[in-house]
Amino acid sequence: MARRTDTNAERKYKDVRSYWDLQDPEHGRGLCNLLHKWVVEDNLAQGELENRPHFCHMEGVEEENTSGQSDESKINSYLGAVTNGIPQRTEKQETSEQRRMRECVRDRQNEWWGCDSGPRRKSKRCS
Repeated sequence: MARRTDTNAERKYKDVRSYWDLQDPEHGRGLCNLLHKWVVEDNLAQGELENRPHFCHMEGVEEENTSGQSDESKINSYLGAVTNGIPQRTEKQETSEQRRMRECVRDRQNEWWGCDSGPRRKSKRCS
């Protein structure tokens, strides 16, 4: 049987290989300390920070289940917004500025048409 050869990445990250059971609080703290070391103390580049966790085995991590989420939480995530779209309001709620503008325009129209109940119909001669 042929033996598999290590890739460059496997050789590079052989010291990073580790096992973490995140149900165990001690393992959680250890992983947190390791990440802190990589980011703060070692000041690793972004690409390096993204590659290293691929060589760590983590158990006890629950996969994100979007089916059990409420509609409110679904729109707060990128996946929810892309999957369902952003819901539109069923009722149009008018802001106070819009209400004032509508009232000012209505009052101006009433002045222009010369009545208090709204615009009058134009006669056929005017059209």
